[in-house]
Amino acid sequence: IICGVCCFTLLINLTSCFDWASSVAQLKAVAKTEQVLVSRLQNFINNKTEELGRIQNYVDALRKVSDKISSSKEEYISHPINQYHLIQRFAKEWTKVGDLLQMFNETGFELTQNISRMRKLYPTDNDLNPAAAGIERLQRVYELSIDELIEGNVKGEKSGYKLSPGDCFLIGKISCKSFKCDACKIWMQRALKLKADETFTNDEALAYEAVCRAKRGNLTHAFAITEDLLTRDPFNDILLGNMLYYRFVLGKLNILYPCFITIKKDENAEDEIKQYNQICQGKFKLPHKVSKNLRCYLYTNKNDPRLRIKPVKVEELCNSPHIVQFYDVINNDDIETIKKMSKKHLSRALVTGPNNTGIVEDIRTSKVAWFKKNDFTAVKKLYTRISEMTGLSEETFEDLQVANYGLAGEYQPHFDYTEKQDPSIYKREDGAEVGNRIATMLLYLNDVKEGGRTAFIEPKIVAKPIKGSAVFWYNLYPSGLGDPRTRHASCPVVIGNKWASNVWVHEVQQEFKRKCGLRQDA
Repeated sequence: IICGVCCFTLLINLTSCFDWASSVAQLKAVAKTEQVLVSRLQNFINNKTEELGRIQNYVDALRKVSDKISSSKEEYISHPINQYHLIQRFAKEWTKVGDLLQMFNETGFELTQNISRMRKLYPTDNDLNPAAAGIERLQRVYELSIDELIEGNVKGEKSGYKLSPGDCFLIGKISCKSFKCDACKIWMQRALKLKADETFTNDEALAYEAVCRAKRGNLTHAFAITEDLLTRDPFNDILLGNMLYYRFVLGKLNILYPCFITIKKDENAEDEIKQYNQICQGKFKLPHKVSKNLRCYLYTNKNDPRLRIKPVKVEELCNSPHIVQFYDVINNDDIETIKKMSKKHLSRALVTGPNNTGIVEDIRTSKVAWFKKNDFTAVKKLYTRISEMTGLSEETFEDLQVANYGLAGEYQPHFDYTEKQDPSIYKREDGAEVGNRIATMLLYLNDVKEGGRTAFIEPKIVAKPIKGSAVFWYNLYPSGLGDPRTRHASCPVVIGNKWASNVWVHEVQQEFKRKCGLRQDA
């Protein structure tokens, strides 16, 4: 196209060098040249029209989405399939639009630059993998129908969008890389059933399925799939390496070869995750002999004058360990202030790694912000309120942590206390040791339509996220030892958006607030 335009410009400039009216023979050449120019100009227009048509198709498709978001942004963004497609559009579709606009030289340059600047701030290809992992997590934890999920139907909530064969392939690929072999096999089979699109081939899907089967110990089937793939791609280094390993393990090759694929199961960890999934699904109910002793009541914390006029509403969730849910802990204005302030400071949540350092892990998928007691009035009021309800000293309350969960956001089973008996692990900014985390106050800053419950693993109970409520429990026995019954998790968010915050209370300054009993579990 550009070449055609350059030739057009060059020939027009050459006309000024010749007296074309003096020779009819030369005019024949001009006539022939004009035919070429008209043809090239028409091609230029046709190509531009085709490109404009492609851009118009993108605009039409994106406008439909934009209109749907405008009519109900909160409802749209609450659906996990919509969340996935939003990330995908910025990672893939807007790149294609930018490429098309670059063909329009000066006209498209400025718009292309604007789109490029905006895309740097929004989802990219790197964000697609965790989004795909989120869809897999939803299906696995809640045992959702994969076929309904592909249709965009999540527990009766319809998205209006479907998962493509390429989406299924990506989810299977991510599952394989994170050693979720059963999920990999299922998603690759769906990708093959739906037939390949431009993002992958059938053989690529089969290759991943073979590796997943091998990791689960089904080497015979993996061998057969790989052998078939090699008939079509005999020089594929990865397939050849895998085949060499399968032949060795199956006794078909008498050489020493390292075992690098088969996964060794951690039975205890698998059992816990299975139980966690079942708790999130609501498969456990407290026995009647336990639930009949649980109460709802108005609480004044031993007639604390601040609570006598307006007692706090309490629901007992469990008696051993004692876990309660307070209601109307924080008002709506303060909630919205905390959320608004948090949006400016959100960063990826960390978990405790080696040497007590914070690291990013897939077991925790949320972003957090931190605030000190005196950062703004809403936090200060909240700390006073927690002290009123619990009778604990604010002196060793940790900074307020506010969390916003992502697509299928979760926090897998964990303890809030440290299992290391090292008093120096927790220190204030002034260097003073504050001891272990004796208690947790977990506040819910919004209602969650589906999922997002707090699961307690051993007692097999859940707390439902209700706006303005808070769950409270002691992490330590009165003796100061950690209470393993408080192991808990945040179930993946299915439909909606989850905001929560934590205030952890430390041992120091609580010696006379929660006294040590004569028995460990007093």
